[in-house]
Amino acid sequence: MNLFNLNPRNTAATNHSMETREINVSLAEILNTSKVSFKEEAIMQIPIVSECIDKIATQIASMPVHCFIEDQNGIVKRQLHDYREFLLNDESNPFTGAYELKYKIAKDMLLHGKSYVYLEKQGHKILGLHHVDFLTVSEKVCTNNLGIVQSKDIFYTLNNRVLTADSTNFLIFESGKEGILHAKEVIEIFQKYNISVKCAIDSVATPSGILSANGRLTKDAVERLRKSWEQMYNGTRSSAKTVILEEGLSYKPLEINLDNINSTELKKSLVEDVQRLFGLYDIKNYDEFLKLCLSGPINAFECSLNRALLLEREKRAGYFFRMDCSELLRPQTKEMYELASLAVKSGFMSIEECRKYLDMERWYSDESYDVLTTSLGNVFQSKDGTIQIPNMGITV
Repeated sequence: MNLFNLNPRNTAATNHSMETREINVSLAEILNTSKVSFKEEAIMQIPIVSECIDKIATQIASMPVHCFIEDQNGIVKRQLHDYREFLLNDESNPFTGAYELKYKIAKDMLLHGKSYVYLEKQGHKILGLHHVDFLTVSEKVCTNNLGIVQSKDIFYTLNNRVLTADSTNFLIFESGKEGILHAKEVIEIFQKYNISVKCAIDSVATPSGILSANGRLTKDAVERLRKSWEQMYNGTRSSAKTVILEEGLSYKPLEINLDNINSTELKKSLVEDVQRLFGLYDIKNYDEFLKLCLSGPINAFECSLNRALLLEREKRAGYFFRMDCSELLRPQTKEMYELASLAVKSGFMSIEECRKYLDMERWYSDESYDVLTTSLGNVFQSKDGTIQIPNMGITV
């Protein structure tokens, strides 16, 4: 594989070929028109786009992230008081809350398909998480002779400082697809529609029509008449002014039909197309919203956290991060108590386990008093005819 080539001549040749390839790739990216996308500020002014992004990003930012471990028997236990949970759920750094950070990450993934977070480290311990603006980031990829990526250098700007760091110092979130900013046709049509409606409204306020004169006007006279007409009647604030015509002039108004421009069906179709881009079209309830729309971003979020925040020995030991979706589907108080009561009566959970589920204090200080409720109504019968009464410990 020639991964560790000690020949300086071969190394120089490899570096030269890599530099040449990087220049070619850079030129291709510059000249390739398919890379052209819309500006974030412009697209966020479209109400339906802003609404869809806020709906998804708000839910992801509201989910707490917990650290778990799965042992060799497949039993999963939560690792309480893991210091990384504080960074992901409370305070990402001394000046940024975790909600704000997760919201920006989700927004970047929806708009660009990718998001970068710088890891402030001291040894192996992570001290803080710092969001990096996607538009300031560029990557330099180094590969071996087989084209396999060996390392990445990240060039970025953080708090107006231009910096460079290895990719291991970053928490990189990737959705696996390009963001909404690359859906040029739908967004461009929607922008043109909004511009057309705005221009039509402005035009209605200005008297539009045909001015005719008894005699032939010179070119200077026509220009002078046009400028004076626009200065007098242009703009919505001039819509109530009375039109005063000079002697020998007549005016024939031209009507603009806003019904053809501000078509309800056209706007509805455009809104549905934008909702399809976000996976929000025809979502009927919250359960569908979680499964069809949020499941992908949540999985990408968890994979990125596991890859960047866990040590290699922790990965081998079965550690992993999981976003708590139960917060989104938390039932009402009455439903929660009914579920807890059913779990206790059926022997599925103990009283103390249900009280913990309801965020209540322990009733018994001694754990030995915490028991399961069972009944004598069920027995086990094997194929050989043996009957067991598990609650009494009797075999017949």
